[in-house]
Amino acid sequence: MVDWIGINENIPFPIIFNGVDLFKEEVSEVITQIKKFGTLDKNDHQPGYSFRFLDLGICFWRESKTEDLLNDLERADEADNEWMQVDIG
Repeated sequence: MVDWIGINENIPFPIIFNGVDLFKEEVSEVITQIKKFGTLDKNDHQPGYSFRFLDLGICFWRESKTEDLLNDLERADEADNEWMQVDIG
């Protein structure tokens, strides 16, 4: 019996939870839909990056938040700014 499965967005098929494609939807939409079935852990040690639904046995994680990337872009000097725009875009 498998205890844990890790899946990233590079798989060749969609991961659907109750009609929601977990890798195609915005994080806010995924969380809104999953909250209909379980409780979001308010004590998560990485809020905004990790979203745990302990009662469902599901955890979502993302490497960065859009707000963080945009803040980094604002603080970057011109040389950094150019490569960051290419990386984000």
